[in-house]
Amino acid sequence: MQATKNNAVQTFPVLLILFILLVFCCQSAIASSEKIIFLHHSTGEGVYYEGGVPDWIANYNSEQGTSYQISERNYPGSPYAWQNYPYDYWNLWSNGACDAGNPNIECLDSLTQSYDVIIFKHCFPGSAIEEDSGNPDVSSATKTLENYKLQYRALRDMMDGYPDNLFIVWTLAPLHRKSTYAEEAARARQFVDWVRDEFLTEDGLSHANIALFDFWGIVAEEDPSPPNGETNCLKYAYEQSHISGDSHPNTAANEAAGPEFAGTIIDAIENYFGSAGSDNETGTDGDDDDTGDDDDDEPEDCPASMLLSDDDPRLDMLRHLRDAVLAKSATGRRIIKLYYAHQNRITALITTNNYVQDSARKLLEAALPGQAEGKKAKS
Repeated sequence: MQATKNNAVQTFPVLLILFILLVFCCQSAIASSEKIIFLHHSTGEGVYYEGGVPDWIANYNSEQGTSYQISERNYPGSPYAWQNYPYDYWNLWSNGACDAGNPNIECLDSLTQSYDVIIFKHCFPGSAIEEDSGNPDVSSATKTLENYKLQYRALRDMMDGYPDNLFIVWTLAPLHRKSTYAEEAARARQFVDWVRDEFLTEDGLSHANIALFDFWGIVAEEDPSPPNGETNCLKYAYEQSHISGDSHPNTAANEAAGPEFAGTIIDAIENYFGSAGSDNETGTDGDDDDTGDDDDDEPEDCPASMLLSDDDPRLDMLRHLRDAVLAKSATGRRIIKLYYAHQNRITALITTNNYVQDSARKLLEAALPGQAEGKKAKS
């Protein structure tokens, strides 16, 4: 009697987790379909188009069975001055200078309702950073390290308030060596280092929905004594001209940065939201059973359809819960990913443990309204 009781106690957490996961019938699995908006101006446009970002993501969708949707927009725009430095994003989103009805100055509330992923960057004049005054002011448009940090912290706090959205922040775009000077370029590098090393960790809190794309690390010269060019400036090989001071990176730079940018987007999405692409729709990802072959990994049935029946109308209720409710939030998408990663093990547990099978069936039947139609549930 005691052994039976202990078995029930030990199995209860498994049943609870199993019941939660059973809402994901493996048929008609949704594909990852996050909507992505990239807010930028000219430098971002070069990377996006010359770097082949939309094509890269389209190819990824084709190969992986995902449906990521990416678009880009010059932001901000008229009636707001086109600058997009840390002050401007703070002013628009935190200080209320935005307008939800105007895409050129759209508010963060509106953007987060329309897009799952929001990416923003600053134009290269943002690297023209002045000396600190010793009086930092979050509401100041003066480009100093002390002001930038206050504005980024305010934006970080604001982004934390949208856990169902992912934000990707670009590091600064460096200036051409003929359009800056050593001390100014060093301050730009100092801000980049702060963003890379401290921005998301300095307060000891988790900022899981904020990721970084290190554009500076790709196109800026970080060698302290380069054979050509100047340290902390646009790399010599990536200059549009070695004579004029145009800070727009050239085609070679864009072609180098584009695939890195696209890969960062996908990695950030799948790390945060999870993926339900082609590898996960069947619940298999190769040899999961440690036997050295793949045959035993393929489940004969989905857990929920095995417990109810293949034609039970309540399966559609479960799929609706998955696709229309859980898939709409970051937490729900992460749970969906967890299910598809372990579907085979769940099926094996139900198949081999009569106590788990009977209890799971009772849980499902008690939780779902209506009577089963069609054939009886399998035992």
